[in-house]
Amino acid sequence: MGLNFECEKCKGTGLIWGTSESNGLIYENVRDCDCMLPAKIDRMLKKSGVDYEKYAEMSLGNFLVDTDEATKMRNIATAFLETRNSVGLGFFGKSGTGKTHICIAVCQEITRQTVMPHRYFSYRGEIQKLKSVMYDKEAYERKIAELSRVKVLYVDDLYKLAKNGDKFPMQDLQIMYSIINNRYINKRATLFSSEYSLKEITDIDEATGSRIYDMCYPNICKCEGENRRLRRKH
Repeated sequence: MGLNFECEKCKGTGLIWGTSESNGLIYENVRDCDCMLPAKIDRMLKKSGVDYEKYAEMSLGNFLVDTDEATKMRNIATAFLETRNSVGLGFFGKSGTGKTHICIAVCQEITRQTVMPHRYFSYRGEIQKLKSVMYDKEAYERKIAELSRVKVLYVDDLYKLAKNGDKFPMQDLQIMYSIINNRYINKRATLFSSEYSLKEITDIDEATGSRIYDMCYPNICKCEGENRRLRRKH
């Protein structure tokens, strides 16, 4: 449990006991001690779907801001965390510009600041799992409900490699619309990254694209800079 035996508040139990009164009756109550929060946050991070070690590599503190675009990306992420003036946050555009890094950093900050769990949804992997159970009504609805209810969801690489010729598979579009629409209606925090621009996503499916726009505005960033992965290393 990660008990702190030096904690003066809980004396190493991890629990704070108290009393409350209602209608003349006294009730005992108990809550987790604040010393338990770091362990609780770590458990949430380990269950998010992101390799736990990646959180140290992908933080706001080590996001490289050596270009105007990178500065803009971090500013948008910081504004979202500080003001929460939108339900969502979106980074769209070229590969290698730091979209995944900044989104994972924001997810991590939300969990650390609010003790609210987040879920990482890697489009290429997760869409295949969902398609495999589409015809098992109970299993499919359970997975959609889980992704719809999680407090914070990060959809990474939306529609990555989904295009087949000139078209996108209807199953992919249906699944993502269901998840995004449920989260849109219930105002669940949702982060997006994609190599497609938001206009291209809207052209693919206007209903989904317009919802993403409404969820993320004004925290939307078009990423057009260089692919940092291709920089020569010395």
